[in-house]
Amino acid sequence: MNGKFSARQLDPDSSANPPGMSGAPKRTFAQKLNKNHPSDVRRQIRGETLPKSASDNGVSASPFSPLVAAQYADVAEPVDYEEFLRAHQSTIDRDPLRHLLQFPIDDIEVKTIQKKLRTVSPVVPDDLQNLSSRERDCLQQYNSSYTVSYRRYARFGPCEVLSDTLQKRDERIDLIPRQVYECDKPASVNPVRVDFDQRSSWASGVFDLQSSNSDPLVPGLLDRLAAEDRDAIDRRKRQEKRQPALFSLYPAQEEEDQIERRLIPDLPQEPSRHRILIKVLQLKLDLEIEPIFGSIALYDVRERKRLSENFYFDFNSDSAKKMIEAHVAHEDTSTHARACVFDITYPTADLVLLVKLEKVLQQGDVAEVAEVYFKDEKSKEVVKAQHNAQVNCERLGKYRMPFGWTAIFLSNVVQGVAAVPSETDSSSGNASVNTMGSQSSKSGSLDRSLNPLELLRRGKQMVSGTMSSETNGTLPRSHNRSNSLYGSSQDDAAVPNFEAFRSVTVSLPTFFRHEPDKLSEEDLFKFIADLKRPSSLTKRLKCIPGNLKLDIAPCTAEEMPAGCLTPELVRLLPVDHDGNRPVKEVLEFPLFEVYVPHYSYRNLLYVYPRSLNLTNRPGSARNIAIKVQLLGAGDSPIKCIFGKSSGPEFLSEAYSSVLYHDKTPVFLDEFKIRLPVNLEDKDQGYHLFFTFYHVSCQKKAEAAGEPTETPVGFTWLPLISMLGGDSMLINGEYNLPVMIEKPPPSYTRVNPEVQLPNTKWVDNHKSIFSLTVKPVSTVHTGDAKLERFMNLCAYIDSARIPMNIGEANIENNLKDAILDLATASHGPLIRFLNVILEKLLRLIVRPPYIHGEMVNVAGAAFDGLVSIVHVVTTFLDAQTDLHGRNSLLLSYIYYHCIVKKYPLSDQEAAKEFYLHSRSASEVAAINHAMTSFERAGSVRGTSDTASSAAGAQLNSKRLPHEEIASQWTLCSGGPREFTLRHGWFCFELIIQCMTQYLTTSQRLHYPRAARFSERFIDDLNTLVRSFIDDIVNSPAREITAFNTSLAFFFHDCLSLLDRTLVFQWIFAYCKRINAKAVTLMEPTPLMSLKLDFLRILSAHEHLFPLNLPFAQSSAWMRSQPASPSPSVSSNNSQGSINSNSPLQNSVEISGAFKQQHFLIGLTLSELFAIFEVPNGALHVKAINVIRNLLSWHDSDPRYALKEARHRLAHLYLPLIGIIMEHLPQLYEFVADAQRKGSHLPAAIQQSVAMAIAGTPTSTADIGRRDNGDAGGQSRRPTLNAEATRHLLACFMWIVKSADEHTLRGWWEALQGQRLAQLLEIFQLTTHCFEYNGPKTLHTRGHTGVQREELKSMLGDAILGSILNRNDLGKRRAGGTLSSQNSVTLGGEGLRYRKDQLWRQAPMTDFESVEAKNEAILEGVLSAEITLTILDSVELIVQVISGQGILQDQLGAAFKVILHALSCSQSVQVYENLFACQRSMVSKFPELLFEAETEYCADLCLRLLSHCSSGIAAVRSQACASLYMLMRQNFEIGNSFSRVKMQVTISLSSLVGTINDLNEDFLRRSLKTILTYADQDAVLKTTSFPEQVRDLIFNLHMILSDTVKMKAYQEDPEMLMDLMYRIAKGYKNSPDLRLTWLANMSQKLGERGLYAEKAQCLVHSAALVSEYLHLLEDKKYLPLGCVSFENLSSNILEESAVSDDLMSPNEEGICTGKIFTEAGLQSLLSQAADAFEAASMFEGVNEIYKIVIPIVETYYDFKQLALIHNRLHEAFLKVCASD
Repeated sequence: MNGKFSARQLDPDSSANPPGMSGAPKRTFAQKLNKNHPSDVRRQIRGETLPKSASDNGVSASPFSPLVAAQYADVAEPVDYEEFLRAHQSTIDRDPLRHLLQFPIDDIEVKTIQKKLRTVSPVVPDDLQNLSSRERDCLQQYNSSYTVSYRRYARFGPCEVLSDTLQKRDERIDLIPRQVYECDKPASVNPVRVDFDQRSSWASGVFDLQSSNSDPLVPGLLDRLAAEDRDAIDRRKRQEKRQPALFSLYPAQEEEDQIERRLIPDLPQEPSRHRILIKVLQLKLDLEIEPIFGSIALYDVRERKRLSENFYFDFNSDSAKKMIEAHVAHEDTSTHARACVFDITYPTADLVLLVKLEKVLQQGDVAEVAEVYFKDEKSKEVVKAQHNAQVNCERLGKYRMPFGWTAIFLSNVVQGVAAVPSETDSSSGNASVNTMGSQSSKSGSLDRSLNPLELLRRGKQMVSGTMSSETNGTLPRSHNRSNSLYGSSQDDAAVPNFEAFRSVTVSLPTFFRHEPDKLSEEDLFKFIADLKRPSSLTKRLKCIPGNLKLDIAPCTAEEMPAGCLTPELVRLLPVDHDGNRPVKEVLEFPLFEVYVPHYSYRNLLYVYPRSLNLTNRPGSARNIAIKVQLLGAGDSPIKCIFGKSSGPEFLSEAYSSVLYHDKTPVFLDEFKIRLPVNLEDKDQGYHLFFTFYHVSCQKKAEAAGEPTETPVGFTWLPLISMLGGDSMLINGEYNLPVMIEKPPPSYTRVNPEVQLPNTKWVDNHKSIFSLTVKPVSTVHTGDAKLERFMNLCAYIDSARIPMNIGEANIENNLKDAILDLATASHGPLIRFLNVILEKLLRLIVRPPYIHGEMVNVAGAAFDGLVSIVHVVTTFLDAQTDLHGRNSLLLSYIYYHCIVKKYPLSDQEAAKEFYLHSRSASEVAAINHAMTSFERAGSVRGTSDTASSAAGAQLNSKRLPHEEIASQWTLCSGGPREFTLRHGWFCFELIIQCMTQYLTTSQRLHYPRAARFSERFIDDLNTLVRSFIDDIVNSPAREITAFNTSLAFFFHDCLSLLDRTLVFQWIFAYCKRINAKAVTLMEPTPLMSLKLDFLRILSAHEHLFPLNLPFAQSSAWMRSQPASPSPSVSSNNSQGSINSNSPLQNSVEISGAFKQQHFLIGLTLSELFAIFEVPNGALHVKAINVIRNLLSWHDSDPRYALKEARHRLAHLYLPLIGIIMEHLPQLYEFVADAQRKGSHLPAAIQQSVAMAIAGTPTSTADIGRRDNGDAGGQSRRPTLNAEATRHLLACFMWIVKSADEHTLRGWWEALQGQRLAQLLEIFQLTTHCFEYNGPKTLHTRGHTGVQREELKSMLGDAILGSILNRNDLGKRRAGGTLSSQNSVTLGGEGLRYRKDQLWRQAPMTDFESVEAKNEAILEGVLSAEITLTILDSVELIVQVISGQGILQDQLGAAFKVILHALSCSQSVQVYENLFACQRSMVSKFPELLFEAETEYCADLCLRLLSHCSSGIAAVRSQACASLYMLMRQNFEIGNSFSRVKMQVTISLSSLVGTINDLNEDFLRRSLKTILTYADQDAVLKTTSFPEQVRDLIFNLHMILSDTVKMKAYQEDPEMLMDLMYRIAKGYKNSPDLRLTWLANMSQKLGERGLYAEKAQCLVHSAALVSEYLHLLEDKKYLPLGCVSFENLSSNILEESAVSDDLMSPNEEGICTGKIFTEAGLQSLLSQAADAFEAASMFEGVNEIYKIVIPIVETYYDFKQLALIHNRLHEAFLKVCASD
């Protein structure tokens, strides 16, 4: 091996010989000796097996034969790919396809994609100088551009190319030339004439055919041309309107079967939500005396949860604003917004918009101050109220009090509009709904005026009672919300569709007044719930007259209005340049968790005061207001509180609303705070500070010198809380005590729950103030375990370790924190997923240092990384693709993992290399890499201490991909199990790092052996070795995903690593899999894994150059180790190419082929072996791998040139040999006896004499062989219809695409047997792709049902739930019950379930169009395949003509033509078929007129059947062929008696068996033949025209019988009597009489008259025996009709035929196959079947008395056993009947 790695050393048992292979050398002529014992000969004749093998004795139950097992276990080692390219570089440079023979130089690219921003500029905090390390990392993650690595030519992969081709095909299907088929045309009506007098005149024979019309004549038919010229014309004609791509017409594979498909994740973006745009058009009370302020928020009534922040607005006039101008510093533009956008992630039917109103604080509670709004405008109370309002605004303008509220059910708005179309405002295009009417007549929007209660209830009734099902749609994404997320059952039909409703204008004419003692959110929820139903509570609600008009419309991200602001008041795109009022985005608080990572910076805090209890505080404390501040260093307030409407954007302090004379107030206020950066800075001491004021509402108090506000208490809440020694941002509900006096200095260092000395507290330090704090931050996680990890990372980054941890314990603490990450809450973990993963990767690649000491946590970081991957993938299982890849994790790898942040320590040390050159050091490097693959990898122990020293030594200069691979090799225990379950993550992470490393370090132009370090290659070798062991030794169900991931890793490495090394990995994988599979009783699961593996590898966009598509160099291959296994397709073939010829290495799966064309060789070898396994699903799966590749090549624009297509097809030529080898296993779509025009079965037992003589059985003589392997050990499984169809499609693509000279050279070297197999494949293909009209496409072969059943079978096999030892034996027996409720069909092991039976259903319009397109493509495909077969048959005929030893195969070639003529073809195909048939008859007339064959009879039958075609062009061609046949026969012997007889017999057969025969068309054809005879100038002077005329008149007389028979079509007795008289009239013509007897037998059998059918068959057999007795008197044959006297009383009628009529010397008389021993035996067998069906068992006995002597003569003991067994059963039935 010269130091190179050999995968054989992986398995210690690999040196032993594979099963069935002996270590001793074989004798040269051992296979030619025939020493079989006579008993072995008998077994061969009977179809039994040879002596039992070890498998039969229980040693092994493998389905493989010993020979195939030996070949399968021995995998050919690939050539050194890189060295092969170097050695053949000069050849590549001269090759015209050199651009396709190597990987493109620009194959790999890493590009930067700028992040698409919604805002004008990135969202960042104001203070960028004081950012903490956490905030710095988060900002970098959120604002960095995306770095994307990709392969430029991946768009030429199979999935991409086929998807594009399918789309283009559907778009351009109208441009495909149509094929005209007779089955697509409506059936012509052929009326039956009942005028018997007129009919008798037609039958008199004097009918004048001259008066009939003929069809157009074929131009140039009678011209004398050389055969070569005629063939050239025909060849050019066949190339017209041809389809270049065969598979573009073939049905595409299902997407779920395309395991090689890997979807690239979309660019990261915020989760899509439903959006509604709300514009406040008007807010006005009927009595305008003071400023009114409004707010809107979204709630879910059922869940009783707030779903958004508040949106503040007002419509105060300038005069109203002037009343409070002393309390408003200034007004920012952002506070003038009157429109907002609400996000709704989880839509429900219980969403409510809650509108609340506030007014300036004044003396009196809400009920008292609202009374004036119910008075008349001119009353004294109103005038007094106006004066008081002016005074209160000047004095108390900064304090507010709750005033009123109302609610809008969004479901009523969204769904109600569609249900009430009469309420649409046609002038504006929007629907205007008056959802709040009033008793006054001024509500002018609509004619309805309702109070709020009645309106809301009626809205509910409108939704439930009048909504149509069409308007009651649910959102497309609503199904993603599972029941567990909802928490309660909910009718999905009631969920409104927030994307499809029209803009709605809602008018609210009144507001509910706030009740003084019911102001909490819980009270409001109860009120809203009561509004839906009658309640005494809601009737007491007071309504304040006014008007609120809202416009509600859907809003998509693309339709955002200009001038929007984010919740942080950052400008969004598009920007408004017209100075309009801004539109605010309202921050959503989703009803349930949204599991999407953060993608933008946000750091907000919402504070909700809930209640306060100052009952026990001494002094006056009734009108209580809360001042909220955020204080920093020095207790200085920070201007970070968001303002409300018509005021500043940010405030340093904000006040709550005030409840008049209430010592236990509840609050509905919301305070929104923009958090500062670096909250953990203890020097700042950020905290919320609450000051409680008693507000004096009486004016006289101010006159007495009392202040307006008096502090009555203080409390605070630090923003950072300490939880178990870890800092964390506050979140949730808090109950705080209240201090009476102002806190002392440095109070922030102590929690208010700690009672400070020398301080006074309200109610003895009890918690009397409750509030809720809700942070919305993309910086602070809100989870203790995540916070602990983030804090520890921050400590290490800043090199400031807290005293409570200490530097000595920081490593252990960090390891514990890393391992705890997987147990964190799922929501925070996923939201901060990208940040966490980035930090873990940084710890793996670049471990931190503290005072020069490395913190060695790389192993723990890797374990934590894979644990997080496992948690995320398991929790979000619905977000995984076919390969188990989680979309969030995949998005991180593709867009967020950036290698350039990590050190590239070896970039400077890299040497300069040049492309296509390799130094000695490079060779040594690659040899070392291959050798190191044999080494065993080390395994990490239970802790990281064992590897700490090694890790410290390596981490300083390791690159990301190197460190990840190194840690993977050391991983053990649970984390390693996770890597096997989710290996795709580590693989793709390594590939991403490798790609970015190569581009960053500019190493892509280096030779592949020098791109990566040796240690990295060593680690990969160790990993691959262990992974192969895992796959081989693990259950297939558990390792399937990892097997796929490993395949994709190899697939990607082919573009980055040394391809020789990757090929060695693949070689080692296949060798281990194969060695294991041949030892298993059920290898299906393992072979299925390998198929997936090979399919993914073969899907590489550069598969063509990977398979080295060069002419094989014998000198080069001799330097490689020879493959010990011979060609799999030549072992059993007697006619193979010279084993040393280069062509043989190309067209068969030889060792040289598999070495050079490694990937394709593996795939073809796997297909060959899988044919041994009795599993239909596995057959389809293996064939689909090839089908997928060929479909891809057929559509790949890179290989559109003919030369490239030839080179591609050359790689797949061995597939033809595989199909020929497994020809007996192909599915028989229709038995030969049932094919059109074939009435008699093939000869039986013709191999008996040859076997007795010791001559091997030849397929050239008996057709298809027994379905057994080469050794006869077991019966091979038969492929199903779907698998056979796919395989034959692949076969035809190769034949169509291959170079003609290559095919000719190959076929010239084939012997007769192999050539016969090839022709039989063509014949089978013709029938497989026969087009029979669109109505047959849906039911052909039950393909749809079989597909589902095969998938089920394969899935069950992989899961290990079927095919146990007993079931295997049953399956080999040919099909049994595979389960209690499943029955096998046809011996294929397919289970039919009732719920999966195919049923015809009415097609929709779309399905109808699809069916039409499918029929068009199927017709074009059928025509293209038949034309390709004609091209191939012509080439084979040329090959046969050039070699005399192959002349016997001319009949087989002609048989293909005959079979094609018997199938349904298009007009274009028929024209070419008839031309080809005429050419063959012209060149080889002896084939029809001299040899004793049935070809002439078959041809006449086909031609006559087409003479009755409904298409004139087909009839014209058929007539031309029939006339030329007569002419050719006449020119040979001045007579065409043979043709004359066969035509007469054929017509008799047609009129007797075809019910829809159109005699009018046939009569036109007869006239056309007469026209040819009249116009034939060459033979005009001979007797030929007269003989033709006599024949035509005779045929016309026979045709008249058709008219008679159709007249009696509805009278079976008269029809049989007529057929009997016709048959009796042909006593002087044995062939015709036999034909009409056969017609009668068929008709009787169709009616179930088996006794009469048996008599017809007995008379036919008697007639044949008379001929055989006259021909040659053989003792074992019957003596003529006399032998049948016991069966029929009038049987002697058949002996009345004179000797001269049955003379065997007369041409055309008794020449059919029926007049043979085989024909006689067939008739007798059919007669026995008919007697048995008629329960005439005595007749069965008499029949077999005649048959038994014939069978005994040939020593067919198996047949004798069957006969006697059948007689035994018949006699038992006779006894039972007696």
